[in-house]
Amino acid sequence: LGIGMDATMDILEYARVVIAEVNPYMPWTEGPSKISWKKIDYWISVNTPLLTTYELWPELKTAPRNPPKIMNAIGRNVVKEIEDRSTIRLGVSPLVFSVLPFLRERKDLGLHTDVFTHTMMQLQQEGVITNQYKTLEKGRSVVSQAHGM
Repeated sequence: LGIGMDATMDILEYARVVIAEVNPYMPWTEGPSKISWKKIDYWISVNTPLLTTYELWPELKTAPRNPPKIMNAIGRNVVKEIEDRSTIRLGVSPLVFSVLPFLRERKDLGLHTDVFTHTMMQLQQEGVITNQYKTLEKGRSVVSQAHGM
């Protein structure tokens, strides 16, 4: 079901007609994100790269921001409160982006997040986020949406 799993399964349960857009550029996710082809009434084939976050919301580029010095101070202070092996839950806020670079000071984090970003993917590839010590969905990040650069 692509990058957004927040309410899709509930919507599909009650939909009278299901139309699926099939795009080879769309990533798929683990977990309860797959449906049987038998539940789809109409298929639309699309071969288009996905839009980036800034293409979807260009106003994010021009939104007022705190100076980097302040954002870095916030990020450093927040990360001091996070222990190695903690499971963190990140929401959608500019402050989240101030924390991400400083998470590299931690080890074996677990992740639950509304929006999975490119930086979070890098933290997983670097072994900062491993999800190995979580009690729920051990070994997996739990995300609602994924966005590129």
